[in-house]
Amino acid sequence: MATKMLSIEDYTFEDGEWTFYSRNIRRKYGWKGWYKQFWRHVRRPWSRSQICEFAPQGVGLEVGCGEWTIAPVRRTILSDAFEEHVGNESLAKVFFLADAIPYPNESFTFILSEHVLEHLIDPISVLSEWMRCLCPSGKIILFLPDKDRIFDNRRPRTQLSELIGRSDNKEQETQRLLDEWIDQVIKSGLAPHYADLSREEMVQSGSIHYNVWKAQDIQELAEYMGFKVIKTEQCVPDRPDSFMAVLSKP
Repeated sequence: MATKMLSIEDYTFEDGEWTFYSRNIRRKYGWKGWYKQFWRHVRRPWSRSQICEFAPQGVGLEVGCGEWTIAPVRRTILSDAFEEHVGNESLAKVFFLADAIPYPNESFTFILSEHVLEHLIDPISVLSEWMRCLCPSGKIILFLPDKDRIFDNRRPRTQLSELIGRSDNKEQETQRLLDEWIDQVIKSGLAPHYADLSREEMVQSGSIHYNVWKAQDIQELAEYMGFKVIKTEQCVPDRPDSFMAVLSKP
């Protein structure tokens, strides 16, 4: 898909944030489903407070927003690689790969990403691209699934040494991890929402978890990449399957 440059002036929502969410959730789920989805996915007061604390001002980018976002939408460009995720329409208006962001160096004061980095085969290349796009002292705010609190709990943790060697062997590693994913997750019935996808569709749609992490693994990766780790939270209070890490560009 061709990329499209979009400035924050082009992008800002006309409606207030809650009006935007309310309208889009009601359209999909109706009034009965609105309340449940609002509290489960959207409100997220603790997570929002962390974004406000570590990125209180400036223009940000959310990478891989999907159908929900906890970003401060009036000053965040929402992006995605796909227009739909397993039949759910993305909120994004710009579409590009996470390691090929079509914005100049030092464009953003923060990058927000929630449950995305585990889907990417080469997170070292991705984080290098995100560092390029960040202003000095800019923050990356990551929410990621914890190995022991999601369907990856039978899989081995992804080691830094493994990641370092992946960029030269992506195709072989993709197939190896796809086999592991199917054997340990899909055949075990742990991710039924992906079960109907073929092998090719799992790869093309970015559905696979290529990486399986605990918070300390991300800290090790970030420090290897040259980021300063500002904060880690082992369990996100309003998304208990997740941990959080806040990284700072030097």
